[in-house]
Amino acid sequence: FTLRAVLSTSHYYIYDSTISDSVVIKPQYIIDGVCGKDNTKALFASPSNLCVSGTPSKVTASDKLVLLMHMDGDDGKRVFRDQTKKLFMVNGDVVTSTRDKMFGSTSALFDGSSYLSIASSDDFNFESSDFTIDFWIYLTDLKGEQVFISRGDNDFKDTPHLMIRKNESNMLDAFVRSESESILGRIQGGEVSEKKWHHVAYVRKGNIFYLFLDGKKISSVNGEGNYLTSTHPLRIGAHNHDSQSKFLKGYIDEVRIVKGVGEWSDDFILANEQYYWYNWKCEKEKGGISAQCGAENYLK
Repeated sequence: FTLRAVLSTSHYYIYDSTISDSVVIKPQYIIDGVCGKDNTKALFASPSNLCVSGTPSKVTASDKLVLLMHMDGDDGKRVFRDQTKKLFMVNGDVVTSTRDKMFGSTSALFDGSSYLSIASSDDFNFESSDFTIDFWIYLTDLKGEQVFISRGDNDFKDTPHLMIRKNESNMLDAFVRSESESILGRIQGGEVSEKKWHHVAYVRKGNIFYLFLDGKKISSVNGEGNYLTSTHPLRIGAHNHDSQSKFLKGYIDEVRIVKGVGEWSDDFILANEQYYWYNWKCEKEKGGISAQCGAENYLK
């Protein structure tokens, strides 16, 4: 999949000497590329996907993306990277693995006693905003409840602020907690299988929450209210409370969180490649400090 970023010249950018940086006056959001495997031409504008055929790859707007982890690296290493440069810790023995992966060079392998912890950020406090959380999972063992993504207070095991997991019946279960401490937007359903890649997406669009499995809508539920503001880290592969554990046993790939956009409300075609993030800011160390600068392309 190839993309060509087309940006304006200095007509749309001015250099502000007070901040020693370029200021966007009128950015031109146009990317030429191809859709899927049939090479049908595509236009991505602002950055909507206008592919007319084929399975599209995705382009994510930089101002809405708050987490993107491709889980790429060398086999057996404990080094991970978030494209938005958030800080995180490896707890236990989570490693990148070439054995089973959805996209890229590797995925993240969880051994059933380990997890990733991402530092608290206001980016994860959705309040009443739309959001999209999606990722790929491959479970090597279906025994017991397993948590994919969670956030909450480690002092209160029964009050997670965000939870996406599979229960003991292998059904998905997703919800957030409201400012009034009540459960908001809870949806259960869909059945995950052992040793098979599944795409999971949890979405809020307006006051409606949606849960998807492999691009198919499981259900939707009305959930008017604000998400509880939290100062706690986000965990991948474990419950927010240490005593609960409920670790992921298997692989996870292409973890993405978008704040401010609920991408899907009905069945959708799954992307066939990694997400591509184009950061349209003019950064001094990468785009230069002249009046003309270009898009920064994050692929891995």
